[in-house]
Amino acid sequence: MEMMLAAAGVLAIVPAFLVLYFSLKKYTYPAVEEPFFSDPKMFGLMVVGMIEGTVIFVAYTWFLGMWSSLLVALLIGILTEVVKLVTLNLKRFHGQSDTVFYGFSLGVGTAIAMAGGMTFYLGSIASSGGGIDAATWFIILVYVMQQVLLHPATGATIGEGIARLRIAEFLIQAVMVSAVYQILMTPVWAAEGVWIYLSAIVALACVIFYFLRVVRRYMPRVVQDVLKMQGDKRRVPR
Repeated sequence: MEMMLAAAGVLAIVPAFLVLYFSLKKYTYPAVEEPFFSDPKMFGLMVVGMIEGTVIFVAYTWFLGMWSSLLVALLIGILTEVVKLVTLNLKRFHGQSDTVFYGFSLGVGTAIAMAGGMTFYLGSIASSGGGIDAATWFIILVYVMQQVLLHPATGATIGEGIARLRIAEFLIQAVMVSAVYQILMTPVWAAEGVWIYLSAIVALACVIFYFLRVVRRYMPRVVQDVLKMQGDKRRVPR
């Protein structure tokens, strides 16, 4: 059990930190002399995301035994995005260019909890049945990649809404992305054979597409727009 817990932690934390580093490194020291966000605040929100994600994942596994898996997944997906909004929707984050980064880091924390929780959950079930087979390892690894890309991206989307003061619009966008992801993943939990692999890969491809659009296109643009609105003449690195 201890080995499974350690493996879950490594599989969740390492890729999440790599995503955080490579996505945000050009916005902070030493890439720029004047960082675009506060490191302590960013890591603090990541810890908050881990706590929230753990509670949400526990709720997910508890309700899974009571209701339809698709219904539970959709409700948990919506709840996750609403919780991110509640966490970020403070006056000090409104209209601020760095809010998009804090949304991203909050999502990284959520991803660590969700990915680590599912790794431990699936690994424990498989181990009690005789060991983790190749199919289970495939689902675990793909799920981890999905989570460490999906939650930072939707967190940044919600952060963009708060930065632009268009909260409802961007919350709906994040919820729709989560809902589509959950629908695409339904065959992974309910089907058999090749459909498990196909649906997992399609869901991963969609998550990668959305993540890259957020990080490469939307994030620099919202930071530049809000800086301009604030009268700050700094240029966002490309």
